[in-house]
Amino acid sequence: MKKTSQGKKRARIQVDFPGLIRLLAENLYPNEDAFVRELLQNAHDSIVKRQSLGKSPSGRIDIDVDARSNTLTFTDNGAGMTEQEITSYLSTIGRSGTGELRKQLEQLDRHRAESLIGRFGIGILSAFVVAKKVEVRTCSVEAQETSLLWTADGGPKYTLEPLGKDKPGTAVTVHLKSEFRGMTVPEVLQEAVRKYAEFLPFPIFINGKGPANAMNAPWHRSYSNEQERKKAHWRWVNKRFPDIPLEVIPVRMEAPHSVEGVLYISDRNLPDINMAGMVDIYQSRMFVCEGNRNLLPLWAKFVRGVIDSPDLQPTAARDAVQQDAVHDQIRRALGVLIIDTLKKLARRNRKRFKRLMRWHHYHIKGMALEYDDFFNAICDTVLFEVNLPEPHDVESGINRKLSFQMLTMPEYLELQPKQELSEDGHNRKVIHYICESGAAPQFYRLCEARGILAVNAGFVFEEDFLEKWCERHTESVILRRVDVADGDVIFEKLSQGERVQYTDLEYHLSRILKQALPDQMTEVRTDKFAPSDIPAVLTETADAEVLRRLERVANLKIMSQDLSEAVLEIFGIGRSRAKPTVLHLNADNPLIQRFSKEDLGDIVIKDALLSLYNNAFLYSRHQLTAWNADFLYSQTLRSLDHLLALRRERQSLRERISRLTSLQTVTIEEGETKLIQS
Repeated sequence: MKKTSQGKKRARIQVDFPGLIRLLAENLYPNEDAFVRELLQNAHDSIVKRQSLGKSPSGRIDIDVDARSNTLTFTDNGAGMTEQEITSYLSTIGRSGTGELRKQLEQLDRHRAESLIGRFGIGILSAFVVAKKVEVRTCSVEAQETSLLWTADGGPKYTLEPLGKDKPGTAVTVHLKSEFRGMTVPEVLQEAVRKYAEFLPFPIFINGKGPANAMNAPWHRSYSNEQERKKAHWRWVNKRFPDIPLEVIPVRMEAPHSVEGVLYISDRNLPDINMAGMVDIYQSRMFVCEGNRNLLPLWAKFVRGVIDSPDLQPTAARDAVQQDAVHDQIRRALGVLIIDTLKKLARRNRKRFKRLMRWHHYHIKGMALEYDDFFNAICDTVLFEVNLPEPHDVESGINRKLSFQMLTMPEYLELQPKQELSEDGHNRKVIHYICESGAAPQFYRLCEARGILAVNAGFVFEEDFLEKWCERHTESVILRRVDVADGDVIFEKLSQGERVQYTDLEYHLSRILKQALPDQMTEVRTDKFAPSDIPAVLTETADAEVLRRLERVANLKIMSQDLSEAVLEIFGIGRSRAKPTVLHLNADNPLIQRFSKEDLGDIVIKDALLSLYNNAFLYSRHQLTAWNADFLYSQTLRSLDHLLALRRERQSLRERISRLTSLQTVTIEEGETKLIQS
């Protein structure tokens, strides 16, 4: 400590070296195999340095395992180190020789500069997390001097001694602590090599066997055409990841930053709004982290993959990358690439794109609602089911009721001739849509009979997506829901005179339903609608639509169970309670016309009317509550009992008629006999 003329004291900061090692172990290098990564990247950078000097044979890294002495030795044929470099870099914490080399190479050889991995000058410390002693034997290719032996035991001091002449390169021997003996198991070491250094361009041998690393991924190779390139990426993704790719996206970008790798659209489609797209990140071929959730745009929840960029800045622990301006620019560029791929797929391979949209409609349409940039990019590309049969299915004789086309909104409008005069006096095309997905087959029949082209927007997010799309096209389109009770697109109201015939039928059926289903609010209404062979249709009311939307909000993943229950309770929505509905009786249907003339107090007619309701309920595919299930079960049994009773009565009547006929025949025959005798 020194005193200055002003009485101030100046002193050197003391470093507790063993304490620093413990700090690194607990924070920077919590994984015991992290030293493998650090020593391999040092070996890699040393080889790159030697190659930059034009004095390198083919690079090679060897790891020799000696279980008896509990040591691992990492040997490379790189540039080695001079005594000055040992003092300046190896023995100085926080100063990186690779960093100095990178600055030198950036002007001369950008590719080699980008391939360098080391940055922080603390990599050798990772060895002391598992080692009681580290020995470094090195011979510099530049100075052609005697090789040197650097030895440290994790304390603040080291020894340096000259050895005999040797080949250029470096060998680092790690004397493992007893608790880390497991690292000498070849399989364990090989797994660490594959995890951290799978794509290092130099072969890594373990006890002379190998190479243990693949060295190259598909994006490191050249191909004669784009199709061959994509097939290679597809095979690699299938081998690397457990899920099945629906589409593979090779990544090769130079601007705004150098990025290579592969993305793929996963077949994992769990409807989780909190899920994120994930990528494994490499930096200059060295593994950084697995399953990163920040490098892809937040809307890309359906995407997985591997990304390698020399421009990404790893954290000091090398288990993540810094979220800086470069990170954000790469994320935006990847987003553009994904969107371009979706658009190209929609144009070039409609069948595969349809499969992708059916698989990921939840995430694609849901994220488009949340992120305007994504919506604007893909809103004219996403597909909706429409009540048009596929042409090739019609030609092949497939039931048109089971075949539906998938169209974009612009394609739908091209086929939609119907226009409507709006309040401002302009004609706008009408987008008719169905909101109850389960009831789509029923309403498709109703729409087809009316010549209406309808969009099935019954899946989650789809109605909101349509509304958002129409908000951006208010000058040219109008949105109309066709499966709501108060709509006039499908249902034609009766005149006052026509209604008189069905008043009693509506009244009695309403009473029957109220008694059978006290918790179900169902209005009975007689209308005209096509086709006439459908006797009754069950639709939601406008109030039910509001309740359904509130229930959808309450069930979002972002809401806790308690909060969700509270929202439902405030608005009086029971999870098992059926929503308000309207039962539309078809005045053009012969069965309804007959019912209107029957004795509505007859028990058989009552059960027949309940069967009519159940039939409409099942066809509409409304939510089956406990009350509905019990009602369906009981009423079906009663109807069966009535049918059997009627059959018995009919059979009994036939038998009586048969006996009377026989008796009458005998009487006639006897009369004829007497007449002849007389």
